[in-house]
Amino acid sequence: MRRNQLAICLAVLVCALALACGSDGGSDDSQDVTTAEDAAGTADATQTDDDATEPEGDVTADTQPSEDVETPKDVGPPAPFLCEEAVPGFEACGGEVKGLWDVVEYCVDFEAVFENPFGEMCPESTIEGQFNMAGVFTFDDTTITSDFTTQEVAITMTIPNECLTDLSLTCETIGEGDEGPELDCVTEGEFCVCSALHSDAPEDPEVSDYVIDGNNMVITDADGTVETIPYCVIGDRVVVEITDVDDETGKESINYMLLEKQ
Repeated sequence: MRRNQLAICLAVLVCALALACGSDGGSDDSQDVTTAEDAAGTADATQTDDDATEPEGDVTADTQPSEDVETPKDVGPPAPFLCEEAVPGFEACGGEVKGLWDVVEYCVDFEAVFENPFGEMCPESTIEGQFNMAGVFTFDDTTITSDFTTQEVAITMTIPNECLTDLSLTCETIGEGDEGPELDCVTEGEFCVCSALHSDAPEDPEVSDYVIDGNNMVITDADGTVETIPYCVIGDRVVVEITDVDDETGKESINYMLLEKQ
């Protein structure tokens, strides 16, 4: 499953944010997910006493369903599909994956993999990321074809102006770096807010071999790299657990891709 380019993009963005203070930024993916509430409609049925007539005499009611009437099965609640709902408590359960699956979310463990380049010098500074990925995975009997149409990373950093002054920096100087993507830094009250956006152009689809081993997909890409990926199919949705390792720091993070069947 192709994710390396976006990891590189994040490294470039963080390094650009850190250029002004001469520190080396950490790198990796990040994701903020906007929560959405599921709406469920309810129907209330009322009946007045006047409409109900008590039957006279002894009446025997057969409460057992007839054999030719199919009793509805309890299929349980719909699969959770926001990152904050799907990720906690994830357990691999396997399932049938053949078919076409749309990429819905890519959930990244932000705190585990992302280093704030101003964190030590400005403890009140914050850094957030938004990861936008869209595409389709096609599973047949033995291969996976991944075709990404959108790969986009946005980063926002908020730094107290007072801290920048102590470092002999200004909000304007942070945004004047000659390397990396363009930064947009503006003063908002007592803070300097910097943002950067990077998008990757669509690439040719990538084909990998795979086999199912219990609750895991064992994927071999075109370079011969093998990944064992736990997954769980719930109805028309699947949660895939992915272990990413930063090439520079060796830091490992557990992230999740959420797919929905077409």
